[in-house]
Amino acid sequence: MPMTPDEIVATELPVNRRTSQVGTPQRHYMVIPGFSCSRGLFVLVAVVPGADSTYVFEANGRGDIVDFDPIAIVGGTTDHAAALKRLGLRVDPADSATGGAA
Repeated sequence: MPMTPDEIVATELPVNRRTSQVGTPQRHYMVIPGFSCSRGLFVLVAVVPGADSTYVFEANGRGDIVDFDPIAIVGGTTDHAAALKRLGLRVDPADSATGGAA
């Protein structure tokens, strides 16, 4: 039985916030139980806005992009959370992963 969007949760890991190589805010998310696409299942992703789209990349535990071939591109938004929601994920506040304030 397929999972509903409310069951796939993306939580930002704010300790790994940084400026991307293209100069936009890069954010690191843990996705439970994982973001599934044609390239596989991904639990750690980096989300990077471009000029008019947002790109989702495979990431490691430090928030580094490990493959610059995006696993998803969301057109029409440069907002991290909006892009993840359009991919069918529920976005939880950053502090829910750390147990404290972001």
